[in-house]
Amino acid sequence: MKQDRPDISSEQAGQVAGRQWLAGEPRLSRLSGGVRVVAPAKINLTLWVGTRREDGYHPVESIVALISLVDRLTVQPGAKGCELTCSQAGLACDQSNLVIRAAQAMAERVNRPANLRMHLEKSIPVGAGLGGGSSDAAACLLALNDLWQTGYDNQGLAEIGAQLGSDVPLFLNGPISMVRGRGELAEPVGFEWPFWAVLLVPEEQIATAEVYQKFDELLTEPADVDRIDSQHLGLYKPETAGPVMFNMLTGAAFAVLPRLAQLAKELLEAGAKAVQISGSGSALVCLFNSLGRARCVVSRLSPRLRARAWIVHGGHL
Repeated sequence: MKQDRPDISSEQAGQVAGRQWLAGEPRLSRLSGGVRVVAPAKINLTLWVGTRREDGYHPVESIVALISLVDRLTVQPGAKGCELTCSQAGLACDQSNLVIRAAQAMAERVNRPANLRMHLEKSIPVGAGLGGGSSDAAACLLALNDLWQTGYDNQGLAEIGAQLGSDVPLFLNGPISMVRGRGELAEPVGFEWPFWAVLLVPEEQIATAEVYQKFDELLTEPADVDRIDSQHLGLYKPETAGPVMFNMLTGAAFAVLPRLAQLAKELLEAGAKAVQISGSGSALVCLFNSLGRARCVVSRLSPRLRARAWIVHGGHL
C-alpha cells in the first residue's frame, strides 16, 4: 500500500476501528530471530458464481482487491511443536486454524519439523467474507519461506496454499487479482485501481456453506450476468463503478441474514452510491473516490445499528 496514505487509525471511537496497514510498513519485516508479515483483508469487486460442479464446488470468477485492514503474524523458531497464540480471545489456535495447517504443510513440503512459536494480531472480522483466515495462512507461508530460506516464488507458495483453502493463493498476489476456478486460480490484473471504502460489518457472522446452500435453492436457472473483465472495471472511478460491480451471492446472504438488507439501506440513505457484500458476507462494502466522502457516510450512520464500520483503502501497492 502507498507510503503517503493518511493514518486513520484514530477515527471516531465506536464507529471506525481496526488496525490499518501503516505508512511505509513492508509486507514482511525481519525481527531478531523471526519475521512479521502483514496479512491484508480482501473485498470482492465483482463475483460471478456458477452452478455447483460434480465435485461439490461452485465455479467462480471474481475481481478481488486487497485492502488496508490487516492482521499481523509473527513467526519465530520454537523448541518443539507448532504453537500459535492470538490477540483475539476465543479464536481457535489448534489444528482447525489455517495458520497451523499452513505451517505444517510447509514443513512437510521441505521435510523439516514445524518447531515454531507464532502470534497472530487479529483485526479482520471473522465470518465476514473478508478472507482473514486465508490471508493469515498466506502470511504464514511467506514467513516460513523467508525464515527457512526455502526459495519458493509466489507461484510455488500458491500451489501449497491452494491445498489449504480456495482463497489462499490470491493473498500472494496483489493489489488486484482476477480469481477463477473454485477460487484457487489467481492472476494479478497488472494495474492499480485506488479506492477508499466503507465496510459495515454486523455483529452476526455468516457461514459460507449456508450462503451457498441458499444460493443453490434460489438459482432455478443459470443467471445471465455481464461478467466484465478487469480492464472494463478500470474505465470507471470507484464511486461510479456501481453499475458494473456485482456479487451473485448477495441475494442468498440477505435471505440467510435478512438484517443485511436493512444495513445496506442504511448505507444508501447515508450517501453511498452502491452497496454489495464481500464474498459470502456478512461485510457490506461501498466504494468512494476520497477519504472525505467515506468519512461523510460513516458520520451519518446511526450508532445503534449493531454493526461496526471501518474506513479502508485498497487497489494499490
